[in-house]
Amino acid sequence: MATKKKKSKKKPPQQIEAIGTELQGALKEKRLQHEITNLCRQLKEATNRALAAEELKEIIHGVAEVPVEKTPKWLKPRYSLRTSGVASMILSDWHYGEVVDPAQINYMNWFDRKLADKRIHHATNTAITLLKNAPRPQYSGCQLIALGDLVSGNIHEELRETNETTLSESVFYACQQFCQVIEAYRREFGKVHIVGVVGNHGRNTRKPRNKGRVRDNFDWLIYRFAMEQFRDCQDISWQIPDSPDAYWTAAGVRFLAMHGDKFVSRNAISEFFSALLLGELRTARRQISMQEPFDMMLVGHWHQHVDATGFIMGGSIKGYDEYAFNKSLRYARPTQATFVVHPEHGIVHCNRILCDSYTGDYDELCKQRTKERRRNA
Repeated sequence: MATKKKKSKKKPPQQIEAIGTELQGALKEKRLQHEITNLCRQLKEATNRALAAEELKEIIHGVAEVPVEKTPKWLKPRYSLRTSGVASMILSDWHYGEVVDPAQINYMNWFDRKLADKRIHHATNTAITLLKNAPRPQYSGCQLIALGDLVSGNIHEELRETNETTLSESVFYACQQFCQVIEAYRREFGKVHIVGVVGNHGRNTRKPRNKGRVRDNFDWLIYRFAMEQFRDCQDISWQIPDSPDAYWTAAGVRFLAMHGDKFVSRNAISEFFSALLLGELRTARRQISMQEPFDMMLVGHWHQHVDATGFIMGGSIKGYDEYAFNKSLRYARPTQATFVVHPEHGIVHCNRILCDSYTGDYDELCKQRTKERRRNA
């Protein structure tokens, strides 16, 4: 007996179309809910960033209201047998937050935040000792010249990825050490004049800018925070110009301080010397045309210590790094510079301070290099 096949009930086209319309409406509603959730999250993040930016603006605005004092009278001492002039210290290229891996540069250097603290502390104590041991150390005061690049910054992707601390943390630690250095010199010399210019690593943009170059730089923020810290101290004076260059006179010597990143070297043999000599010539012509000629130009940026006729180049706390090694640049240990400005003889007692001496890191690197050479022999 044959079985009858059950006929499948087909839904009418109108019902199918209604179900499809209903599904499309549900999917569209779900998609809109997802978009609304994302927009709410983005709005919340934008609100938080705006609030943080407003708070930062209030802080910067309050710090910017601190008056910048003029050059103090004690910076122009008259010649006498009782005074040795003005003690001076160059603070350049601390690069707080950056990390140097010794294995990537044949164990010639290493660097991190803790080591930066040790090197700055050692450089400060050594500079004070050298200045105090000079013949007849009777100074009218001390001048600290900060040449920028106190923080590593995020101007390159590799720095953003490999920095030990965030940029905000680096600014905090650098400002803390900067204030400690100022206080140490104030205790020893009584009066301190701070001159500060900005570097290239502290900028807030990927490419260097000419307009708003100083105030949009984290070096400027560090100087202003330190100025606020010593606001009530009458023995400390400041010169933080809105120009990338600072011009002043100390004990009859006319100084011009800048970071030095504007000078570009295109000669592989002379390295930075051709850039500095050409830059000094162009800067001298500019200053003469402005009726502000200088006797001595102070620069940093190149992480080398050079004491030459017409300019002094400060070293760096960081020292040799992967960039210098891959570019086959000359090896240089971490250094800072100190000198004395005499009212009659000009700049005397210019000293190079090895920041890695007596801190244990240089001896440890020598041991690691010896082990590595024995292993590869």
